[in-house]
Amino acid sequence: MDKEYHLDRYFDFSQYSEDFFEEEGHQDILDDYKEYLEEFTLELEKSLKPKTIARHLFNVSFYLIDYCLFYSGDDLEGSLSLGNLDDFFGRWYQYKCMWSTPTSVKQTIAGLKKFYKVMLAHGHIDNEHYDDFIDTIKEYKDDWAIAMAEFNTPKDDFWW
Repeated sequence: MDKEYHLDRYFDFSQYSEDFFEEEGHQDILDDYKEYLEEFTLELEKSLKPKTIARHLFNVSFYLIDYCLFYSGDDLEGSLSLGNLDDFFGRWYQYKCMWSTPTSVKQTIAGLKKFYKVMLAHGHIDNEHYDDFIDTIKEYKDDWAIAMAEFNTPKDDFWW
């Protein structure tokens, strides 16, 4: 019998089928991510409403799976890198996501901060990696929001 996940109440993880990834080892990382997201879900259920939980799960899984795993094959520790965060928020997100706005950047950052705090509490990352992540967010979040706003602002020299 398959394990029942609280995560499934808020997020359709089945979209990541075994044939979604072609690279060796990606399925193992995906399985790890599902367990991490389950721990995250259980923590969120203690204090948040279902709609908020679903939004955080979507944002965090989108970063971890659709970006970090699919494009760079990164595991949890690799997902914390400045290079991944900067590329995701500073370029990839605005070009790949129709819903990208400064507000969605802030919401995704809020979800990631909660997620990595849970990962720290459960011993999946160490204090040094968590502190580096928080410092990166503090240093770059305004730049990412400005870049997003500029990307979404029509240019004066645009013509039809």
